[in-house]
Amino acid sequence: GDDPLMHVAKGPKVPNRLPEDSASSSRMQRFRKILGEPNVDLKALQELSWNGVPSEVRPMVWRLLLGYLPTNCERRWATLERKRKEYNECATRYFDIPDSERTEDELRTYRQIIVDVPRTHSDIQLFQTEAVQRCLERILYTWAI
Repeated sequence: GDDPLMHVAKGPKVPNRLPEDSASSSRMQRFRKILGEPNVDLKALQELSWNGVPSEVRPMVWRLLLGYLPTNCERRWATLERKRKEYNECATRYFDIPDSERTEDELRTYRQIIVDVPRTHSDIQLFQTEAVQRCLERILYTWAI
């Protein structure tokens, strides 16, 4: 059957792995119950999340708790698509331009990001790859502007 967590209709499937011990399994079942509702109860989700969120549901939980996605399951996919489109439009308009088209404030912001990005988890190789650093620069600059 369908995974009740994927009330983000058409979105990627969340792995159906349950943690090993019974307490974790019970906790995961509570997350699945809350997330499987047509309208997620944010207060119940906040209370359950207080002691941590299992990795299997963490992306969805944080998107809901931060208000990035609506609690109504039928609106999630359209909202996610709209936000992705908005981000891509902003990044194209403000990041993917020559420096000559940036204001002095924008150049200062960009230079600071370029200085800070290589410092991000300098002990983790993933964050030191050029592609990841470029992605972080784009995300941070677009967010800042």
